[in-house]
Amino acid sequence: MTPERPAPSDDPSSPREHFVYPRAATHPKFRALFDYWTSKTVGDRLPGRQHIDPTEIWTLVPNLMLWDVVRERATIRFRVRLFGTALYELWQADLTGRWMEETVPPDKRDDVHAGLMHVVTTRQPQYLTRRLLHPSRDLVAHERLMVPLAADGETVDMLMALYLPLVSKAPQTPGGPHPRSLASRPL
Repeated sequence: MTPERPAPSDDPSSPREHFVYPRAATHPKFRALFDYWTSKTVGDRLPGRQHIDPTEIWTLVPNLMLWDVVRERATIRFRVRLFGTALYELWQADLTGRWMEETVPPDKRDDVHAGLMHVVTTRQPQYLTRRLLHPSRDLVAHERLMVPLAADGETVDMLMALYLPLVSKAPQTPGGPHPRSLASRPL
């Protein structure tokens, strides 16, 4: 006999009816961010930055990045508003106030912009894994859960992302991969 699955909520204002948690995001901190974010939604209306209280998610703040969504005529650009202290260790730089174009190598900008735009247009969380896009450093892989924010509940004007480094579970051998490399985990 298989266990019964709970019935979906009949309440159309339930955020669980509108927003989908990415199954690949298995780290408990991602679930904590998603649950916090959905607790601030009403139906299909997104929370805005004004609804986010850093003291309620203080354990996540060091790994958070906030991106401003800047609409300039017919284009949308992204600027880093907040860059958590743990992210400085990951990137070895402070990206606060910098535009996406300044932080991503030219050959990767279209892909990164498309990923950010996907969250803006779908108004849904997005999970991904990727290697850091810095040609001057060892490659460091990370995973990210990004959620949209909208001051008016509709138009996405900010993205909140939780970044966590991926750590290899493979034993390290002398002369083997750099401890931060992730040869054992596909990206």
